[in-house]
Amino acid sequence: MENSFFEALNTYIQLMAELLHKKLIIFVQIGQYFTVEQRTQLQETAAHHDIVLLFIESQELDFANSIPRYIIDTDGCEI
Repeated sequence: MENSFFEALNTYIQLMAELLHKKLIIFVQIGQYFTVEQRTQLQETAAHHDIVLLFIESQELDFANSIPRYIIDTDGCEI
């Protein structure tokens, strides 16, 4: 059975935690590829394995749950 890219990424997060003991995974422009529900599921998987996810986006995304957000403008200032 062929796994989707999302399922493979979710498994990858679990393996990074269990085998390599990683604590931070950075995603760039993930909002273009996954739905709110899928991003939420990735967050839940990461939280279960004590991994922090950092999403870097060029625009503000909607998230199903409340997470800390920081908006950096073109001058590099936090808004």
